[in-house]
Amino acid sequence: MRAGVLSNDALGDLTNYAVALAGKDPGVGSAERKRVLQRALKGNMAAEGADFSVVEAAFNDLEVNYLSRWQAAVAEGAARPQPERTARAIASHLLDAGFSATHLHKWCTFNLKSDRGARSLSDLISAAEKLVKRPLKTYKILVGFHNVPKSRHGFPENWLSADAASRWLRNNQVDVSGARQNGALLFQVVAPDELAALQLAVDHVEHLISRVTLGTDSELRPTRQAWVQGVDRTLPFKPEHRHVEVHALHREGQLYSAQTNSIVDAAMELMGSLNSSPASSAVGAGWAAIEALLSGPGDQDPAAADRMADLVACSFVRAELTYLSYRIEAQGGELSSTLASAESNRDRAAIVYTGIGGMDDSHFADDSDGAALGRMRAIHADPFARLGDVQVHAAASFRRLYRNRNLVLHGGKTDAVGLSACLRTAGPLAGAGMDRIAHAWFVQKMRPMELAARARVSLGTAGSGQGSSLLDML
Repeated sequence: MRAGVLSNDALGDLTNYAVALAGKDPGVGSAERKRVLQRALKGNMAAEGADFSVVEAAFNDLEVNYLSRWQAAVAEGAARPQPERTARAIASHLLDAGFSATHLHKWCTFNLKSDRGARSLSDLISAAEKLVKRPLKTYKILVGFHNVPKSRHGFPENWLSADAASRWLRNNQVDVSGARQNGALLFQVVAPDELAALQLAVDHVEHLISRVTLGTDSELRPTRQAWVQGVDRTLPFKPEHRHVEVHALHREGQLYSAQTNSIVDAAMELMGSLNSSPASSAVGAGWAAIEALLSGPGDQDPAAADRMADLVACSFVRAELTYLSYRIEAQGGELSSTLASAESNRDRAAIVYTGIGGMDDSHFADDSDGAALGRMRAIHADPFARLGDVQVHAAASFRRLYRNRNLVLHGGKTDAVGLSACLRTAGPLAGAGMDRIAHAWFVQKMRPMELAARARVSLGTAGSGQGSSLLDML
């Protein structure tokens, strides 16, 4: 804001959402501590001002005490928070501490299944707190290259020739028979785990590729192979996939379509950058795709974020029920044969929704399936309020994409603090919304704004008896 990159409205939107989240989060502290933080967030958040300093003090406190407060909250029995809110808060805290998702998944699986792991949720949170407080490590990462152009002063100082790289690999007990490189760069990276370190090295190489492309008529070409000192296997060297998926392209036979003259086709090209491009490029292209499809005359920024959130909320019920139908069929029981004979996914979703009141989530082998059933029960009981909740959370994610896009494009903040977290949440949701837009366009030739209008009406009348069925909101 001080640099004129973000507006008062953008900051106000962010702080209003933070106020709501803080009120529901036991990690923030007592009711009194929450009130102090919320009052500051609603105040004058000028940089270095009084309210700014209160929020900064609260942040410093959370860095130290967040997980210990959650540990106390889950020990309170009937008063403890719901499972999914607990999981979401703790997992996002660990991811924001810099751990890779793969490392955290392995760590959590070990704690759940090993005799040496956590014996209760309280123990698991205690282990998480120890994990976060563990000192960062320095990792040596060797990245292979097909080609590394010389600079005016020769190769970079961390350059190893092909022979030197092979010796480094042998000294690290790596089988070099599968290594293909014409030289390598050796990086030292500080990170909480080796896979997080590897992704930091990926980011650094992408930065170097941009500089070499701008500064020479040659190119810096990595082999997509890397090795971490202490890890005796070859690791794939590529950007983390962000799970932006538009399956309508496959379902409707549009994967190899030569048509590129529609706004939807152009948006697909932009949306592809969300999956693997550097974070700074991904937010710019991703928001451009959403804005191109869902902005209209006279709009206030960022209206397109709310419209995309409407599409995600309207598609949520069908997506969840369809997934549940296959899980229910797989476990057998009364509904299994009925689901097996259903002619369409819409029919499968209807069968589950009709019988949802009599289902027992204890029969699911995976607790995630039971949680999905619980979400559908809640929507069945109060569609308007619950789908409104989904829309609010999705809109917050898309608005965060919009803010980060402004930070990058208007302020040059390619290292913005929330960039990775923004893409982690907004990417898959953007894919889900784009999937609905693509389906409507390829199947019905319905314009994106027309589909967004239908979604707004469906959400506004959900559960009223005069609105669309929850299975046919789009």
